[in-house]
Amino acid sequence: MELTPDFFISINGSDTFPKERIISIRTTDEAGIVSDSCEIELDDFDGALQFPNTEAKVEISLGYKETRYLFCKRNCS
Repeated sequence: MELTPDFFISINGSDTFPKERIISIRTTDEAGIVSDSCEIELDDFDGALQFPNTEAKVEISLGYKETRYLFCKRNCS
């Protein structure tokens, strides 16, 4: 079975993040008590994106359309 990568991003509990604006997502899962991190590259070609403040609660889930998401990161900044 061929798997199609997919993702879900929630910002402050809202799931209306425009997927078509995502260029790439990179997550780093650090060992122990070291903070994990994520980097989201966006296409703001028309200047219409509204960026959340630095205190926003960002949740990222990664997975495949044919299966379910795996919750990955919380409170990325």
